[in-house]
Amino acid sequence: MPRLEEIHANLIDRLAEAKEQGWLGEVAAIKTTIAAAAQKLEAMRTLAGQHTATDLGMPELRSALGRSCSSIRSVQSAGKSGPTLGPGSAYF
Repeated sequence: MPRLEEIHANLIDRLAEAKEQGWLGEVAAIKTTIAAAAQKLEAMRTLAGQHTATDLGMPELRSALGRSCSSIRSVQSAGKSGPTLGPGSAYF
């Protein structure tokens, strides 16, 4: 926002110069640009005053792992262990 405020102030200076020099076309264009910059500044100030963070919550552990605890228990109760790497196996 500071950069847009700087641009807005610069436009006001340019408007004064254009009026002094009698550049009527430039005066009209700068006035249009000043109005657009002022509108943008107002929108930015309004948004800055609002709470914009979104609460995404905490994921459940089961969904984060991609399997449920019951499926892990069933594998353990069947006497099977998880995947193992044998000799010469690469783990990537």
